[in-house]
Amino acid sequence: MSRSLKETNFHGTPMFPLQIYSHKDKNGFYSVTAHWHEELEFLYIEEGTMHGIISGTPL
Repeated sequence: MSRSLKETNFHGTPMFPLQIYSHKDKNGFYSVTAHWHEELEFLYIEEGTMHGIISGTPL
């Protein structure tokens, strides 16, 4: 994995290491740039479909 894509943001607090994000663009689409991290990530899709790639494999 490319070190340049590693996300270095700290998520939450040491006592509660959770952060919630919403990544909608101006047209209402969810968009996240390519990145990786050692933490677990949950995605919650409220409606519609999702297209993604994990470890180079399309979902």
